[in-house]
Amino acid sequence: KDYIAFIEDFVAVPVNIISVGYRRSETIVRKDPWKK
Repeated sequence: KDYIAFIEDFVAVPVNIISVGYRRSETIVRKDPWKK
């Protein structure tokens, strides 16, 4: 969590999706980008 917060602060862009592998099951969705 701290590392992702650091990245968000550094690039001034929210990180909503994090891929940790090539499979769909290896994707972490923090916030749905398509939901309003």
